[in-house]
Amino acid sequence: MGLFYTVTRAALKAFFCGCYRHTVTFESDISFQSGAIIAPNHTSFLDPPLVAISWPEEVYFFARASLFTNPLFGSLIRSLHATAVTAASKDFFRVAADLLQAKKTIVIFPEGTRSVNGALAELKNGVSLIAIKNNVPIVPAYIDGAVAAWPRNKKCPSFFGQRTSCTFGVPLFPDQITVESDHSKDVHATLTDKLQGALIRLQSQRRIP
Repeated sequence: MGLFYTVTRAALKAFFCGCYRHTVTFESDISFQSGAIIAPNHTSFLDPPLVAISWPEEVYFFARASLFTNPLFGSLIRSLHATAVTAASKDFFRVAADLLQAKKTIVIFPEGTRSVNGALAELKNGVSLIAIKNNVPIVPAYIDGAVAAWPRNKKCPSFFGQRTSCTFGVPLFPDQITVESDHSKDVHATLTDKLQGALIRLQSQRRIP
């Protein structure tokens, strides 16, 4: 890790552990020979830094350009390897592929945007498309507590009185996915369904009461 990333990550980890008693759980081995995609639920602006401090190696994010207009927040997310792209643009897929081919771990929120009420929305196929094209595993991740600490309808987070956790589930490998008997679905849709099921399972096992 670079020095600035390491220092920023350590400071954020101290902050989240101090304010929110943040905890991390891994359900499986996360040692990969290739790049990987972390696919978390998305309810809050706190989600990216929570993933960054929870994953043992450096991770790379994608963020909409408007998030970089605030100089302080923009500097923070840049220090955590955030790249401004449009989700539907060719740049998004190109940058993702370049990072994965360099054996980096990237974070993509498969819902596409933050949840309004904290509920898990229907996933888009983008994560599956990128995983299959680059033959890399998808790691489902469930972030708990972030929506209570900083919901979408508030301008600032609550700094105390909440708890957060991040659980990384069993990886999904594209080359192990077989299309179900439902012929209306291709391998991309099947992988997306399995990711949705994995996130629902992690949500049902949430570790914060």
